[in-house]
Amino acid sequence: MQGIELDRRGLLGGVLTVGLAGIAPGAAFSATGRKPRDSDLTMLTASEAASRIRTGDLKAESYVSALISRADRQAALNIFISCDNAALLENARNIDKRRANGAVLGPLAGIPLLVKDNIETKSLTTSAGTLGLKDNRPQLNAAVLERLYGADALLFGKTNMDELAFGVSSNNKAYGPVRNPYDLERTAGGSSGGTAAGIAAHISPIGLGTDTGGSTRIPSSLCGIAGLRPSSGRYPRGGVVPFSRTRDEIGILGRSLDDLMLMDSLIVPEPRQPIASLKGLRLGLPKRYFWWAMTPETQILMDETIRRLKAAGVVFVDVELPGLEDLLAAIGPILAYEMNATIGHYLRSTGSPLTVEQLFGQVRSPDVLGAYKQTAALNISNSAYIQALNVARPRLQILYDECFRTSGVAALMFPATPCPAPLLSANTVTLGGEDVHVMHAMFHNANPASAAGIPGLVLPAGLTKAGLPVGIELDGPTGSDSRLLAIGSLIQKSLPPIPFSKVDGM
Repeated sequence: MQGIELDRRGLLGGVLTVGLAGIAPGAAFSATGRKPRDSDLTMLTASEAASRIRTGDLKAESYVSALISRADRQAALNIFISCDNAALLENARNIDKRRANGAVLGPLAGIPLLVKDNIETKSLTTSAGTLGLKDNRPQLNAAVLERLYGADALLFGKTNMDELAFGVSSNNKAYGPVRNPYDLERTAGGSSGGTAAGIAAHISPIGLGTDTGGSTRIPSSLCGIAGLRPSSGRYPRGGVVPFSRTRDEIGILGRSLDDLMLMDSLIVPEPRQPIASLKGLRLGLPKRYFWWAMTPETQILMDETIRRLKAAGVVFVDVELPGLEDLLAAIGPILAYEMNATIGHYLRSTGSPLTVEQLFGQVRSPDVLGAYKQTAALNISNSAYIQALNVARPRLQILYDECFRTSGVAALMFPATPCPAPLLSANTVTLGGEDVHVMHAMFHNANPASAAGIPGLVLPAGLTKAGLPVGIELDGPTGSDSRLLAIGSLIQKSLPPIPFSKVDGM
């Protein structure tokens, strides 16, 4: 963990330069009279920990202290840009005091959230991982965060990311790279890499990211955790440093699908339809686009996942999305057109003196700066934008609707990423005998759900022989989020749990 504050976010990783607090675990004992070991507590899911805190079997202070101690030991991961351990512990003590005074605690009582640093918080700066916003202090918390605070969740800290969420590696040159808990020389994915790596390393069981083109799902796959990009508009969008008003969504991340189901239910209270079994569940395999090329070790994991799910009763159906690539190309102008306008509006709303060009002028990550210059140079016309937004995007949504309707599948399944985590130093990965740019490789399977605004859920498929995680993605019809999470929970229980990450000090 760290002392009081740091800044972090970025495309390829950030440099976190704050000293660790090294706060000793609290002296509080559980109701059993035995002080739980830190390693016991950090293995708990959010649901398990909160349940014990609500009953008094576990003190929130003890739980939070154990997580802070773990974060201290995992400083090499560089997951934080800013945090305040003293405030976190004080907030945990307040949870314990409220319970002692007879208060009924919320479903996330005492659970400290890892929050991506482009999601606004009043108590800590929101830098979006870039130096131009290092002093950005919002007046309000993001609306999604307020709903989780209402369930008695706490803020652990702001997590590192790609600068301005413009990347897939969290190799941030302003705050240092986020490192993968399964191999410190490899990327955690991006742009929500800090949140994903921290959850995988058991620094916290749950957290928040954002997803414009895969930024929740890609790091979830590479770090061996679960992550949901919700249907467009399902979660409140207020309180996020934006990139695209059409595609931006807040995502939820965790090790347990049951924890994601809990978070989703707190953000969007609605009737839930439990699914008792996978038997007879129809899942589509869109092989032409999504199974295009993958590394041999990824193929092995995908084949094994299909075998296990067939044994559990899942029925797999080959499906097609004709014209998908052409529609994705036609939708491309949306992101390029909205970038400058959306970021510019945010800067003006915060009173920043910077223009968009000046903000990117302070970007330190070469890949982010290069991607920005390339995107800005496209100079998308207003007519091209309107065509993409009002014609091409609806056609893509109709394509997905027709696919789900005619095939009768509950979701489409495919590799979340075509390979495990690349080295931080790598610019390309080899797929199908060709060298493919890392950003293109990671973006390929994640992009369609973002473009169409449908929900996408990633969960771990397993580890390669080299010990690196790879995930599967399930994309469902618009509005099927709660059902998709329920399906994911059953699938997670049908697959073997992935082994603990092996970083020193775990």
